[in-house]
Amino acid sequence: MAEEWGLTEAGYVAPRGADFLTRIRDGYIERVRENTGLTITVDWDHDVFLGPISDIMADLLGELGEASQALFDSWDVGNATGLQLDNLCLIVNVRRREATYSTCTVTITGTAGTIITEGRIVEGGGSDDRARWTVTEDVTIGGGGTVDVIVQASDPGVIEADVAEIVTIVTPVSGWTSVTNAAAATPGEARESDAALRKRRQQSLQTAGSRSLNALRANVLAADGVTAAVVVENDTSTTATIEGISCLPHSVAVVVYPSTLTDDQKTEVVQAIYDHLPAGIATNGAQTATVTGADGFAKTVRYGFAASNTVNSAVTVTLMAGFVLDDVEEPIQELISDYFLALDVGEAASILQILALIATVDGVRTASVLLNGGAVDVDPSATSLNVLGTNTVST
Repeated sequence: MAEEWGLTEAGYVAPRGADFLTRIRDGYIERVRENTGLTITVDWDHDVFLGPISDIMADLLGELGEASQALFDSWDVGNATGLQLDNLCLIVNVRRREATYSTCTVTITGTAGTIITEGRIVEGGGSDDRARWTVTEDVTIGGGGTVDVIVQASDPGVIEADVAEIVTIVTPVSGWTSVTNAAAATPGEARESDAALRKRRQQSLQTAGSRSLNALRANVLAADGVTAAVVVENDTSTTATIEGISCLPHSVAVVVYPSTLTDDQKTEVVQAIYDHLPAGIATNGAQTATVTGADGFAKTVRYGFAASNTVNSAVTVTLMAGFVLDDVEEPIQELISDYFLALDVGEAASILQILALIATVDGVRTASVLLNGGAVDVDPSATSLNVLGTNTVST
């Protein structure tokens, strides 16, 4: 009904193409009655002009209605996606974390004195063993016939390479005979998902209480490279174990993920802890750094790294008539991947929450989920982060 369209107490409701079609056809009959006094019966079949022309008009207006609904939804953090969500986050000074690049140290073998210039390309690893890596600096093969150099993946995101997988020279140089990697690559990070960005935006709003644990955690999460963090507190006068973490009296423990942060990123984490730590509060953790405050006094800041807890997801679906596995497999896998990327340190992987996401995929009648082979939630320790391993969907 027309009165239900537009801004309502429940939000904005846009008319659909079917709504426009009804109004166009009813309006035509009513206009004829007003102008002629006649009540007519119209043939709306497609072999008559009025049938297809009213359909075309309704379809075009329906597209405008959908666009207006999308525009309204884009101002709601829960509904906004992509660039619109980025814009809402920028209002509160939160930026989406872009994908980072995987890196790996490779050993180049060849004739002593041969120069390998920055930008040369080698290959190996990745999902099809064809990932490409770029030499990051000029190096010269030493007297022993080898030289180590760091290479960076050509594409951003999580690109893996196990030991001895980067073995192909794509842009050869005379005197360069082979390449290999003695250690696995350090994977990059995928671009932050909408779900993870929404969650971090909400957490950032907690910085208003600048000396609260939530504020401390929010500022640590804002540090470059940090994708998850947890902060626990021991407010007693004796050493105590809090959420599985041994804490000194009157102290906090900050645990961050991942452990592959660069030195500059670690420095940013330490500074975030120091800047938002209440006076007289000690810190805990195996990682240590010294910070000199504005008063000239040095303070030791401790923190720890969260371990990763691999969770393999296996979804079995029953499909509605007319749908095949290819219709639902990729959408389900993307939803599950985004779900795990949004988890916090110590947060359980919930089968019920995953099923709720699967229920939004067109074509799925029923579904079951196994995590690490069992139909139960995976609850990690307080200092572990559930990380998605295999991600399969079958019928």
